[in-house]
Amino acid sequence: MKFKQFCIDLVLVISIMSSCKKEKKTTWNLIEKPKTQIEKSIILSFEFNDTVAINQEVSGKLKYNLQIDSLKQSDIDDRFLLLYLTAEGFDLNLKNIQKTNHRIFTDTIGNGTIDFSFSFKKIGNNFLNGIIEDKIILKKPTIDGTIMIRTNEVSLTKNIFVKE
Repeated sequence: MKFKQFCIDLVLVISIMSSCKKEKKTTWNLIEKPKTQIEKSIILSFEFNDTVAINQEVSGKLKYNLQIDSLKQSDIDDRFLLLYLTAEGFDLNLKNIQKTNHRIFTDTIGNGTIDFSFSFKKIGNNFLNGIIEDKIILKKPTIDGTIMIRTNEVSLTKNIFVKE
């Protein structure tokens, strides 16, 4: 039921955004460190086993810091937090991960926590690659009436050993 409401809200937001004259969008790549490190101020925790069995769906949890910038909650109209995961490729950005075989998970509660599950199809060393997309729709339109949307994109990579 929550997923259905999320889909309805998402369609509503997309239709509002597409009806605007133009969309201003700012994108920041927040991690400049090697992809094997997780930026602690942005990603509060990332829980997923280091060793998993092949084709076994394993649950994990991501906790994202929603208070990473100077925005006040009263400035935000809506916010969408999405986690894209894939075992393909390396050093991916949002545009490239969308071209791979990937799964998408969302923060359905709005507290920065995303529960997810993932399975691997190859034995041996694998990488779980992810992109967190934090899309913030601001309440006040600009002087010319456009809606401001700010998108933060954060990469993460975790080495996973897959056994039989």
